[in-house]
Amino acid sequence: MSDLREKLLAAFQVEHREHLEAVRGMLRVGAERGFTPEAFDFNEAHRRVHSLKGAARIVGLDAVEALSHRLETLMTLSQEGKVKFDRRVSDGIHLALDAIEDCAARWPESGLPREAEAASLKLAGILGEADIVPAEPVAAPPLVAPEPKVAPMTAAETARISVDSLDLVLTHARESLAEPLLQDEISGRLQALRASLEIVQREAPGLSLGGALDELREISRMHSESTWRAKRQTLRIYRDLSAMRVIPADSVFGGVRKMVRDLARMDGKEVEIDVDGLGLKADRVILQALKDPVMHLLRNAVAHGIERPETRRERGKPPIGQIAFRISAERNQLTIRIEDDGAGLDRGRILEEARRRGVLNKTAALPDSAEAVTALLLRPGFSTERRVTELAGRGMGLSVVDKAIGPLQGRFALAPRDPDGTAAIITVPLSVASSQFLLVRCGQLYAIPFRCIERIERVPLRDIVWAEGRPAYIGHARKEMVPLARLADLIGETGIGPLDGDLQIVLIKSGNGLFGLVVESLAGLQDALVHDLDDAVSGLEWIAGGLVQPDSSVCPVVNCAALEAQALGIKPSWTSAAAPRTEKRPAEILVVDDSITTRTLEKSILEARGFRVALSVDGQDAIETLRRRPVDLVIADVEMPRMDGFELVHAIKTDPLLAGIPVVLVTSRNDERDQRKGLALGADAYLVKQRFDARKLLETIDQIL
Repeated sequence: MSDLREKLLAAFQVEHREHLEAVRGMLRVGAERGFTPEAFDFNEAHRRVHSLKGAARIVGLDAVEALSHRLETLMTLSQEGKVKFDRRVSDGIHLALDAIEDCAARWPESGLPREAEAASLKLAGILGEADIVPAEPVAAPPLVAPEPKVAPMTAAETARISVDSLDLVLTHARESLAEPLLQDEISGRLQALRASLEIVQREAPGLSLGGALDELREISRMHSESTWRAKRQTLRIYRDLSAMRVIPADSVFGGVRKMVRDLARMDGKEVEIDVDGLGLKADRVILQALKDPVMHLLRNAVAHGIERPETRRERGKPPIGQIAFRISAERNQLTIRIEDDGAGLDRGRILEEARRRGVLNKTAALPDSAEAVTALLLRPGFSTERRVTELAGRGMGLSVVDKAIGPLQGRFALAPRDPDGTAAIITVPLSVASSQFLLVRCGQLYAIPFRCIERIERVPLRDIVWAEGRPAYIGHARKEMVPLARLADLIGETGIGPLDGDLQIVLIKSGNGLFGLVVESLAGLQDALVHDLDDAVSGLEWIAGGLVQPDSSVCPVVNCAALEAQALGIKPSWTSAAAPRTEKRPAEILVVDDSITTRTLEKSILEARGFRVALSVDGQDAIETLRRRPVDLVIADVEMPRMDGFELVHAIKTDPLLAGIPVVLVTSRNDERDQRKGLALGADAYLVKQRFDARKLLETIDQIL
């Protein structure tokens, strides 16, 4: 079989399954909605069946072409109201889809599958081409199709495996890539041992090591060659398996047109959507992970962006709103761009909501930068919609987007669209395969994705300037003002000495331009695979996974976007480039929470500010800790086993030895009665987790201390 025929056949095997699953999904929706005329998207189904017919003609699958043709006819008549869409029609379409799948699986075997004959008769009966559908398909009229346009091809051997099985094998293959790293380490030790023995041989001529040295050289050579072959073969297997997981974007996002139309109809709006790039192929894991974020963004475009027809007319716009959905790839980056020509971001409403939630004080203005406004909108529960509908008002959309993109080492941005509307842009790696990282040292090793790095510079400490209370420097290459943040401050790494001499700065690309990450030192480049970390560590937003090192240790991968956002809420540990450092005992804070993720997160935030932190798992444990080790402040959850937060506040405030310790309650209980109860018991502050953020917590602690 020629290369062209192999490619055509392989393409058909993928394409026909995608079309079948898409139409089946539409039938499920139609059944769920009671087989109403608008319950089934005949336009989209007709498009897919028509594409399937053309593909079958190309590869010479006559039976599939003929069945597809009859399905086209059925859908046309249903659209025109000549055939009612009901359970019988749905069952007939299902039967035809199953027959098409069976034909494709058995082809090029001779003869017509019985399922295809039965499906043909069923469709004929629905279309009125036969008065009775026989129970046995033997008397079925033959399916007639034109002569194939391509010479018959031999079907490639195929086998069906579950997606979960493929992912499991791929995970094992990915984990096996770490083994050659260990073998490299062994090779290095063998070479070092050989070099040491050669030195001993030279310095002690009377000592005969010739035979042992020759044997060691041979073992070292064989091990190096074996390691090289194993590494190459393992990488080849992993890449081949990864290629099997690459699918077209259409298989995940093919239904966006109908979804947008349905959403617009529910909200009393008229919308047209322009879709481009669905033929692009990417890792299935990446596309599936982006499905929910994309749906949320499209829902936001309809609910918050596009105005109602009468409003658009008043503003001189066409009554039908426009939404564009674009998928593109460049330099191993997948970009999804969703634009609408609506009213754009309502800055006044955003400011009002930010003040209402206490994110901004009553006199603060809304930040000018689109990135700062985006950061506000990404907060869980933040919504400018005053009414809760099926489309909007719960404030979950953008926070869902942010949480989904972070683990993919991606970026999200909102930007104004010219002349009207909003553009939402998601950028993620095209694959979850191996990527390149810069390793930096800050107490331990940390990995920075190389794609996030603009350049690396060494800057004398004396060149650091201060702008709006934050350190910065004038970039030598482009003469821009670059804000700086110390990695140790952002990740809560203690034990790092004061800054001195030249600073090693990694310039990170961001929506604002650049920001500089000050690290202790550089440790080289590494091509590696990102592994998921356990829940306790992944709860820290600035960690995007980990790299397995040759010694089996794990090097955390930093999420650059999260670090930049975190830098805004953390006070720099260096007060001035020239000012002398003043040392004082840091305040000690006890964090009380039964959630290990919450304890880890709050500990990181507090230590990054310079506080010493102790931990307790519940109120009873906290009281025992406080009697052994008084602290300067207590941060406690309310809902905990044994002794809850309210009981803890009461126990502290009624104990003469502990009564002077301030207590901050941080809880998800937002009922006003709970807040009054906590404050009445003696709590110094009550923060609700839905509105909780690092900046608010630190501001509260600063005010109390």
